[in-house]
Amino acid sequence: MAESPFLCPLCDRPAKNDRNALRDADVITCQQCGRFQISGSAEITIRDVEGRLRRKIGFWTRDQIDLGDDLPMVTTYTADSVAKLPDKTVIERAERLLHYGIREQKDLGGRFRLNTPFIVGLTHSHSDGDVQALARFLNDQGWLEEGYNGGIAQISPRGFMRASESRISESVTGFIAMWFDKSMDVARDQGLDPAIRAAGYTPVIVSGVEHINKIDDEIVSQIRKSKFLVADFTGHRGGVYFEAGFAMGLGLPVFWTCRKDDLANLHFDIRQYNCIDWADAADLAARLTRRIEAIIGPGPVKPK
Repeated sequence: MAESPFLCPLCDRPAKNDRNALRDADVITCQQCGRFQISGSAEITIRDVEGRLRRKIGFWTRDQIDLGDDLPMVTTYTADSVAKLPDKTVIERAERLLHYGIREQKDLGGRFRLNTPFIVGLTHSHSDGDVQALARFLNDQGWLEEGYNGGIAQISPRGFMRASESRISESVTGFIAMWFDKSMDVARDQGLDPAIRAAGYTPVIVSGVEHINKIDDEIVSQIRKSKFLVADFTGHRGGVYFEAGFAMGLGLPVFWTCRKDDLANLHFDIRQYNCIDWADAADLAARLTRRIEAIIGPGPVKPK
């Protein structure tokens, strides 16, 4: 009697299972969820997790791999943390399919396979039908050529143009614009930086980036790579106003903060925005984390 194939505990597709005895974990290699570890206790409890949430954990493992984690670990706590992550919007998922297609076909005359488990995980789809629906959306926008129903697709010239203009950011970084004065060191180290990390993102401040560019060019480059910007106006430096305006022009969310005793000096044009008027670093950290999570949702980079 033939032995039943091993199924991925997250998506139920056929997968490969290797034992990691040193960590009491199994190493799963799955075409949809990628290569990940799952602890022995999690492998037992995961059976009681609702199917959509298990697949969402699979989306999370795939994303962690793309973010640089070679072997993400699924534990008994993962389900609760992943359940709190916001679902990808339809346009975010469609953009992922668009960019994947361009990477695969490489040029205007190329083609790529559409019906693969990898694409299901990449686009946070719950079925092959979901992927077909995203392909129809790309086709309706003129970004995908007709004829994709056969499983072979082609990104159109308009799709290539769309990808070069897209502002939907897959970045996990939050850029900090602030006054570089010693009086702000505590606010940076105990307020702004840990607030962004606690929300699940990676803080970037230009003073901590190694580069050989002109400082203004590096600032512009780092903002372009970011998912959002935190602008602290304490000290009212012209550079902070510029960086916040530049981020807004790119369509990035901007989080406004200012020390309470300096709030009255805010420029008139900034006062209309909902600014966090913090009293100390702890107050800043707590309120900024809540604001980021409320506006764009918890990020995928969990603090260690």
